[in-house]
Amino acid sequence: MSEVGTAGTSAAGARPAPANAARDEAGREYASGGRRALAALIDNVVWLVFYLWIYGSIVAVVDDESPAVARLLVFAYLSLWFNYYSFAEWRWGQTIGKNATGIMVASSEPGGGPITFAQASMRGLLRLLDWLIGWFLIGGSPRGQRLGDRVAKTVVVRRPKG
Repeated sequence: MSEVGTAGTSAAGARPAPANAARDEAGREYASGGRRALAALIDNVVWLVFYLWIYGSIVAVVDDESPAVARLLVFAYLSLWFNYYSFAEWRWGQTIGKNATGIMVASSEPGGGPITFAQASMRGLLRLLDWLIGWFLIGGSPRGQRLGDRVAKTVVVRRPKG
């Protein structure tokens, strides 16, 4: 049980959820667009640093010898980036960025348990399209769902404490 201090923060320093925060039938708070954007930023910075620091060096060396192999390596990197989201959300319900921001992906089906591999894959397939329109959909949805969430029947919620 956490106590709320006089400044409106819990003993751990985290602000409690607003009383009017949108919640699902199980009482879970839907993640805000800001938390989702921060999680995406963290995930993409991690991948960008990895590419620029390690992978990019390998591609640059290989490109001098064989441009075709370098292009194949870039394709492999993009495939890893793309599949990272699907695998991490299916296996753990969250990516590194979602973990850091305290949010996770759950099924919007009754019971709202972990997502299936098919749901994670559908979210992944629509991720690129969602980079163009997803932020508008999240803002206009009472559940904060992007297109990938709607098609895959998933929601992004605040991770339960404990």
